[in-house]
Amino acid sequence: MDKFTGEWQVVRNDAQFESYLALMGVPWPVRKMAGKLSPVQKISDLGDGKYQIRVESVKPMEFTFNLGEEFNDKAPNGEIMKMMVDVVDGKVVQHVKGGKDDL
Repeated sequence: MDKFTGEWQVVRNDAQFESYLALMGVPWPVRKMAGKLSPVQKISDLGDGKYQIRVESVKPMEFTFNLGEEFNDKAPNGEIMKMMVDVVDGKVVQHVKGGKDDL
C-alpha cells in the first residue's frame, strides 16, 4: 500500500461509475455532475496498519480503515454501508455492500 500513499488527481471515472452512484441512490443530476469532476484523493498511512483516504471535492469525504478489513461508512446519500479496501492486482479496490438492508 506504500506506493499508493500521497495525493492523486482523478483523471477519468470508470464507465461503471454512474451505475454505481445510481445503485447508491444518488439523484440523476448529482450523478452527472460527479462523473465530470476530477477530485484530488489523498491516501495517508496512519501507522499500525491504518490508512486514510480523503477525497477533496464538492462534498469532501474521508474514511479510515485497516487494509482488508470490513468497516461501516456513510454513503453520500446518508445510508450506512459496509466497505472494505484492499489491493488487488496492483490496484487499490474499494468493495461496497450497499444500504441499510445489507447490514
